[in-house]
Amino acid sequence: MRLSKVWISDYKNLKDFSISFAEKEFIDIFVGRNGSGKSNFLEALVKIFNHQLTFDADDDGPGFEYAIRYEIDGTEIIVEWKKKLLSINGKQRRTVGKTPQPDNVIVYYSGQNRHVAELIEGYEASFRRKIRGASFGDSPAFIGIGPDYKKMLILLLLLLPEDRQARRFIEDKLGILGTRGSATITLGRPLNARRGNFDHLDPADLFWGLEGVTRTFLDDLVSCIEGGATPGALHDRNTDQYVIKIDVKTFQHVFEEHSWNEVFKLFNNLRILEMLDDISMEITCTGLQSSNLGLFSDGQFQSVYLFAIAELFKDHNCL
Repeated sequence: MRLSKVWISDYKNLKDFSISFAEKEFIDIFVGRNGSGKSNFLEALVKIFNHQLTFDADDDGPGFEYAIRYEIDGTEIIVEWKKKLLSINGKQRRTVGKTPQPDNVIVYYSGQNRHVAELIEGYEASFRRKIRGASFGDSPAFIGIGPDYKKMLILLLLLLPEDRQARRFIEDKLGILGTRGSATITLGRPLNARRGNFDHLDPADLFWGLEGVTRTFLDDLVSCIEGGATPGALHDRNTDQYVIKIDVKTFQHVFEEHSWNEVFKLFNNLRILEMLDDISMEITCTGLQSSNLGLFSDGQFQSVYLFAIAELFKDHNCL
């Protein structure tokens, strides 16, 4: 997916603002003084695509008028919202219909912008309410990548086969010399679990009664334990946590039919439910052995965030 042009009528300090993009370039760079509107433009983009992805002709819209032009799989789309009317490629519409839309809008922000984070958290909360009915690989349309993703992104890249370029890149970038071949996932009670006690030896109560695709994913993780285990035996009553130690080779075999983008979304669903209490993996770095995947600083990891996002979403139409 490529953006071509955006016009915004009036959002914060953006007044009759328009910008065009270099259509053949891979990266666009925004340069401006503090307070010039860079972050406001990104916020407005999030609001624009939320308006399109959740469009309701009877709603008031994002609070400003806009026009946006983008290309998906060779098809150019021009969407305008003016005078509370939607038009797509010059035709007034009451619905978005089958208009090509981005699969995901991904936001990575290395600075401090609480408003962007609050926007994304709102979209995640909406997805959380329907996560039990999600199908395999579903995820919120808006994904905000921040420090709480660090361990998950490292783990996903280190779970790739050793000959994959993405894995070799992160090992070189972070100075990782090798791994012990296993990873540990520590899970806490999900936000939407009913109150009260659970009998974790009862199949209906395993993983706090979680159902649907997320429960299937957790059962698949349990199947990756070397030597096997029953889910109920993995629950620690004192901490009310599940501790699942997966074998990397087995994990690669169990999930070999799924794209790594789908695997990311399944882990991300656990994060959205606030179940990912910890992720650890025995790694050897230059002069150091550790299981703490959070030991790398944000400074070390900034380029890895961007690389990991590109690797995981490279086969999808994303903004």
